[in-house]
Amino acid sequence: MASTVAATIIVVIGAVLLYGIFNVLRDSSRVETYRRTVRAIRPWMFLTTVVHIAVLLAAIVALLQVPFLSYGWWKLLGGDGNVLVGQTGFDGIGWQIASLVIPVGIFVLVPDLAYGEELMFRLGADSMSHIERLQRQVRFGIAHCLMGVPLAAGIALILSGYYYQAIYLRALRRLELDVVPAEGVPRPTTKPYPPGPSHTGSNDEAKLEQWRLEMARVATENEQRITQWYNDYPKLVARQDRQADALRLEALTTAAAAHTVMNWIVVSVIVTSLVIIYVMY
Repeated sequence: MASTVAATIIVVIGAVLLYGIFNVLRDSSRVETYRRTVRAIRPWMFLTTVVHIAVLLAAIVALLQVPFLSYGWWKLLGGDGNVLVGQTGFDGIGWQIASLVIPVGIFVLVPDLAYGEELMFRLGADSMSHIERLQRQVRFGIAHCLMGVPLAAGIALILSGYYYQAIYLRALRRLELDVVPAEGVPRPTTKPYPPGPSHTGSNDEAKLEQWRLEMARVATENEQRITQWYNDYPKLVARQDRQADALRLEALTTAAAAHTVMNWIVVSVIVTSLVIIYVMY
């Protein structure tokens, strides 16, 4: 029974991966997002990812001390291993091929998958309360449980969610300091009014009339400027919103790059370990 269920799930996972790769290749915008995510990878991400993995593994080991947290839906069905990356615990050439091919497919698709997860779970965190951020990261962990990982791993992945969220927020703060004007939407610019006339000498009345005319001219011009600014205000706000959205997406790409590094390292370890095992035995 378990082998039949596993085979069905493996086929579905393989089909989803192929469909995902096909969709990326045929969509130029997703190809560009894929490239931007890979180009955003920086050396520091590898160092922080090693620390991240160590903390994550320690959290999983600690949580596994609670017996029921070692279960996920795949284990409840009688399965073994991580079915999400093609690991089922069954012997046979077909299972061995699947356990290698599926991680390779995931490796190829990781930048697209990582960006999609960042869009879903991190975008907009800068405007959320701490409670909303926690809820978002809890959903991130639960989503992985729905994919078949044990409850302990899903709970531990809440920490991963906070790690990627911290990268997103830090990148956004840096971009805002570099790009966004401190004043936000610019205020209307008005001309200064002329100073009052001097009331000394024989031409006081003429000077006063000239001053009144100048005051009226400046007042009219300032009124026109304010009216124009008021009419343009929605466009100015929209431009600021577009700029803010662009900054959020750029920061999100940084988080997706760190997410990609994490998943690439994990998948590479899985594939390398399996190759060594298959070669030796």
